[in-house]
Amino acid sequence: MRNFIILISSIVLLSSCSSTNYTYRDNFIQDKPVITSEVVVDVKLDVNKKVESTSSKRKTVELAKNEAYYKAITENNIDVVVDPIFEVKTSDKILFFGGRSTAKLKGFAGYYVNPRTKVEAIKELKLVDTLDIHKYNNIYMGIPFPVINKIKVKTENVKVKSSTVSLDSGMKSVVPNKTESKELKSNFGFKIAKATNNLDVANYGEYANDGISFGFIYESNPNGKFGLRTEFLYSINDEFDHIYIPVLGKYSFTKNFSILLGPSITHIMGDDFDEFADISLGLDYGISYDIGKKIFIDLRFSNGLNDIGEFEEIKYKSNTIGIGYRF
Repeated sequence: MRNFIILISSIVLLSSCSSTNYTYRDNFIQDKPVITSEVVVDVKLDVNKKVESTSSKRKTVELAKNEAYYKAITENNIDVVVDPIFEVKTSDKILFFGGRSTAKLKGFAGYYVNPRTKVEAIKELKLVDTLDIHKYNNIYMGIPFPVINKIKVKTENVKVKSSTVSLDSGMKSVVPNKTESKELKSNFGFKIAKATNNLDVANYGEYANDGISFGFIYESNPNGKFGLRTEFLYSINDEFDHIYIPVLGKYSFTKNFSILLGPSITHIMGDDFDEFADISLGLDYGISYDIGKKIFIDLRFSNGLNDIGEFEEIKYKSNTIGIGYRF
């Protein structure tokens, strides 16, 4: 009976899950008329009414843009967004977390006016002077005159409508003519550093274990305000070697300078006499300076938090100055 109740509850929970997708109309006034079998309309552009909308966090950029466009139409009670531009932000994906996109839309309000049949629209075109259309395209849109042998000019002068579009019988995804995208970036790289390592032994002072560290780094969003730097470095030292793995938060307070702060793990190797534990947990902090987009130098300090001594209280400390290169 208990298993049956659990099964029924699971089915109810699963069936209650839902997702919302957004679709919308889009229109580019310049040169993309869309005609159905029944109705043709003009678009009335209101340049004094600017529309803005922002999507929630979505799995893909396309879904975020669709939601932003849908909200722009429904929240502003308009028919179409004219000349839309997007600002897209995508969070950096680390393992199974992040990778979500939000889209911010800006554009102008557009309204459908002057509905008429296809036959009526074709009759209007018969009154339009083809040469006037080419002149308009050349002056206002920079489109050169077509190469033709002869152009017949009619005597009638009829004003060309500024924009004529048609209703689409279906819905379609946006293909914006302008897009501003701010995408977060990630980089792998290589680093080498001079390490000044010390064993801080209670009641006895510090004992040096200096060396050279080298290895790989990974930075998420290295060119943004906030980021994350992870390193995997092997240090060849005077007494015993170690592997050093810090996970540091990065905050850039200028274009080139950043501060670093976060925890670290140091795996100590080569202790043949079992005088201290293998793992030292540390708190790291320091500064980093970017030389261009690829090269950086940093100064770091690592203070051991746990006692690694077997017979005496010992804490492992490390100061490094290094240079790195992002691939």
